[in-house]
Amino acid sequence: MADNQRNISVQLDAEVLNQLESYVSKNACDIDFIVDEALLSFFNHPNNIVDQLIHGYLDMADINEELSKEFSICEQEADKRTIDFNY
Repeated sequence: MADNQRNISVQLDAEVLNQLESYVSKNACDIDFIVDEALLSFFNHPNNIVDQLIHGYLDMADINEELSKEFSICEQEADKRTIDFNY
């Protein structure tokens, strides 16, 4: 084993492990290589699920701010009518 590698232990879902073992067997490749490549892809892929969620929430924050600005006049009018109606 190279000096820049370390051993870890992980628990995989049985179906994931079956698929991994089947892939390795069919393609005559090393399981360590597949795991390394999968993790590198996860960490380096610009469209991973976490990034999508972050961008989605940031986009929604902008939309919500815009909507609240647009409807603040309506809210003020409703408040004024309610106050006028109660007096």
